[in-house]
Amino acid sequence: IEDIDVYIDSLAPNSLVVATEWASATKYKLVIPQNSIKDTLNNRLVKTDTLTIITKPNKAYGSCVVRISGLDLNTKPVLLLTQDDKIKFSFPVTQNLLNIPQLPAGEFQLKILEDNNSNGKWDTGKYAIGSQSKQPEKIYLLPNKLTIRADWDNELNITIK
Repeated sequence: IEDIDVYIDSLAPNSLVVATEWASATKYKLVIPQNSIKDTLNNRLVKTDTLTIITKPNKAYGSCVVRISGLDLNTKPVLLLTQDDKIKFSFPVTQNLLNIPQLPAGEFQLKILEDNNSNGKWDTGKYAIGSQSKQPEKIYLLPNKLTIRADWDNELNITIK
């Protein structure tokens, strides 16, 4: 496979992401060379390892169109989709219509992050005496839940007050 991007997931620092245009319903073998990774104690793999991956078919996912009204786009909002208080997906909102082509089936709680520094993640802020203190970025829990059904075109209208 060509054009592979490998990086550490910013939302889950213990996860490695292998990003590419995966073909649906296809079997892959991921070969991990012996000296390619190590843990915090400098332990490496004993031998080269192979993982077998089978991608889901396209019909296992649903698409979604989210219409958001009343949102101040100057706050650099990010739509967060969470499950069990863990961020599963995040989407910067640059206009009132957001088209999400592939989401796994399930129910997601929605939150809006005001991403002041445009880094795509929540920043905790900094407590200090004087002018050095910085407030954490705001996150708003939305009353809406997003239910994605596999092989459906889903829609959701959100009104921010």
